[in-house]
Amino acid sequence: MRPARRLLLLASLALLLSLGLAGEAAAQITHVVERGDTLSRVAQRYYGSARKASYVAGVNRIPMDGELKVGQRLKIAVVWTYRVRRGDRLSAIARKVLGDERRYTYLARINDIEEVGRLSPGTRLLIPIEVRHKAVRGENLGIIAKHYYNNTRQAKLLRDYNFIGKKGFSTGDVIVVPIFDRSAELSEVQRRIKDHREAAARATAAREAAKPASKAGKRAATAEPDPAPEPEAEEAPAPVVDLEKLDAGLRRSLESLDQGAYEEVVELLEPLLDEVPESDLTRQRDLRLALATALVALGRRGEASSHLQRLIELDPDTSLDPVATSPKILQAFGRAQEAWAESSMESAAEEELGEGEE
Repeated sequence: MRPARRLLLLASLALLLSLGLAGEAAAQITHVVERGDTLSRVAQRYYGSARKASYVAGVNRIPMDGELKVGQRLKIAVVWTYRVRRGDRLSAIARKVLGDERRYTYLARINDIEEVGRLSPGTRLLIPIEVRHKAVRGENLGIIAKHYYNNTRQAKLLRDYNFIGKKGFSTGDVIVVPIFDRSAELSEVQRRIKDHREAAARATAAREAAKPASKAGKRAATAEPDPAPEPEAEEAPAPVVDLEKLDAGLRRSLESLDQGAYEEVVELLEPLLDEVPESDLTRQRDLRLALATALVALGRRGEASSHLQRLIELDPDTSLDPVATSPKILQAFGRAQEAWAESSMESAAEEELGEGEE
């Protein structure tokens, strides 16, 4: 089964889970890491924004500067639906799905419930994603709120949700972070999966249509001629790339880079990665270098190295100016070169082994 179809199937199963089991378990999708994936790309695919990479990292308990491995399985948490049953009380629902009955006030607020004592059977309640964040030395609620919400003012929400008193919390304590984001609702995530699957299918069709028909010609030479050959199929049109849009987006991202708006750079460029043809090495280089620079500034060196490694795979002769390039980018580029060389050696060894078995 192709990866795109598998993702759509998993999303459909998650939808059945949220509707059919009425909240017995939170709906969840699994993403299998592919070559070139980063936390930002995964967040862009499922949540529609690279800024929400913290959702993916938090749910899977991996560092934001970590590197993803091909084949690694990531949980994609979604905002899901609980269907109210006869006799349900909001405090009991909060205890079941959020772990503490005192969180009923949060459920009431996000679902616009004014009279918490009156719940009608069949009512659908939206249930947030919950990330269990382990506090590290030097963190406060403002830092944690900035990381997940991009807003330090949400520190009060975290304080209330975790019932943190005047003594505060200690290093190693688990802070439960509720994420109520309408773009993370299951229906929205499922729609994005479908859109991605269709775009991947169009790209595959275009690549297949562009391949020379050499294999077909060889088969025809050895086979008996057909009495009535079928007419040639029309080639699928190659996807139209809006170069003006790409260049405008790249210019805006470079301006944001100069201004130190690194999150904005990632937000602007991640969606463009799927639009720039791999054969367009100039734009691939400009885009991935800008992304890597922003990601290094954000402390996400693993993602930066992934983009640089992909750039090296596309153009092994690529190099950086040691004078004009920052030392941190040069260091990330060096790690990417080492990773690419190691990967190339492994691939060559596998090919030799395969030829020996034949």
